[in-house]
Amino acid sequence: MIRRTLLVALCGVCGGPASALAFAEGSFGPVEAELRGNLRWLSFISASTDEDLPGGAENHAVFLRAIGDLTASDGLSSEFHLLQFLSGSTASASALPALNLAFRGGERNRTHALHWTQSTSLFSAAFMEVDRLSVRLSLRPFDITVGRQPISLATSYLFTPNDFFAPFFAQSFYRLYKPGVDAARVDMELGEFTGLSLYGVLGYAHGAESRASDPVSLKDSSLLARAFTNLFDVVDVSILGGYIADFWLVGGGFQGELFGWLGVRGEGHVTFGNEPMVEFSLGIEHRFESSLHLRAEYFHHGAGASDPTRYLQAAVVATPSELPYFGRHYAAVGASYELSPLLVADVLILANMQDPSAFATIYFAYSLLDEVELAVSAAAPLGRGPSGSIDPSVGPLGELILPDTIESEFGLYPFTLNAELRAYF
Repeated sequence: MIRRTLLVALCGVCGGPASALAFAEGSFGPVEAELRGNLRWLSFISASTDEDLPGGAENHAVFLRAIGDLTASDGLSSEFHLLQFLSGSTASASALPALNLAFRGGERNRTHALHWTQSTSLFSAAFMEVDRLSVRLSLRPFDITVGRQPISLATSYLFTPNDFFAPFFAQSFYRLYKPGVDAARVDMELGEFTGLSLYGVLGYAHGAESRASDPVSLKDSSLLARAFTNLFDVVDVSILGGYIADFWLVGGGFQGELFGWLGVRGEGHVTFGNEPMVEFSLGIEHRFESSLHLRAEYFHHGAGASDPTRYLQAAVVATPSELPYFGRHYAAVGASYELSPLLVADVLILANMQDPSAFATIYFAYSLLDEVELAVSAAAPLGRGPSGSIDPSVGPLGELILPDTIESEFGLYPFTLNAELRAYF
């Protein structure tokens, strides 16, 4: 879990959604089809902040995504994403699985039967997988979607405790392609801006190494209902409840604009069991006419530890979400500004309020061509490093820091410098 957290932080280069014209399209009777693609090349270097942490490394990753869409005139449509992934690192081989997880997520809700490992070596890995494969039937007032699909329940932006299935992290700014999970979804329209959604998500009994033969686990599966509406033409509100991977919970969220200028967001839930957990986030934001966009959020992580000496215990505690935070109280502030029509700058500071420690990132995205963009970012931790060494033999997760050596959460993070080239075709 610690390695995944560290690598998620250093893999979070920024970017905004982009679209591209299909490179192939056609009609076959009532069916229209189009094929698009996305290529991402990422290179980043990291440097340790402490002699007791793993040394620096140079890392590379390539993502090639083929996207197919089929649409029939009778309300039937289908979506297909095939992802080819290549990665290499000068770090130890133990870092490669964590590097993969930093970009994918949702593994507990995906069958490995749609994943093909092509090669693994000491410092590289390659695989192909179906990231999305779903069929949607629209029969007003119902929409029914079955198959591997992205499911997003977040209303907050940086901290998303209600996004239970492959969530984006605060440090993850490139959010165009959310990983899919194996699910069935029914959306029912009850009125203007009012509706009800039902979600059934499969969970699998994955071991230390996922296999195509891993069976469906009812304990790790989920069944959730969410109702939403708009109040006073000002704020969208929602309530949700159900069973999420061995947890019963109830919660909700809201987002809107107050006074015509102040954006507000929030979400949270309570789990029920021997030790109920409360998770919630609250945020405000404002976009100026100059294009300056400011946001701030607070996150109460009920599953987190109250002090650094208990971070490892918190890291292995099962929770409904996959958010990779160790502590109890967090705050984040961010700002973005359009320096020119082609260049956007972003700044994010993520802080653990009880260490205290922080992680700061600055990013620039430049549009090279209509469908090509370059993003560069640098990130630095602010916090005390561990007071002891790492023992590679401890626990199934690999290089775990002993519980009494952790001084701060973000003091574990490395300095990083990232560059990413993205092309849409």
